[in-house]
Amino acid sequence: MVIFQLTEKASKASINLEGVRVSTAHRIGAETEKGLLLEVVHVVDGMDVKKIGYWLPKSLIKVENGTIEIPDWLWQKKIEAMDFVR
Repeated sequence: MVIFQLTEKASKASINLEGVRVSTAHRIGAETEKGLLLEVVHVVDGMDVKKIGYWLPKSLIKVENGTIEIPDWLWQKKIEAMDFVR
């Protein structure tokens, strides 16, 4: 099971080898009756630089207490397909 903390702001930043602050945020970008769009946002020095979206069926995931739980097999399948968001 893959579990992400859902947040509007990026997680605590790290400093990469080039001295740049980098972090990631996970949030729900859109929702329909049967699915939701999980957005994974990569942030560099406070600016969104890359946003990747994954449509997930609500019947296969669990969202509660500010987290989203995704079965390993489904997450692997979505990573391989990589649906880019604007």
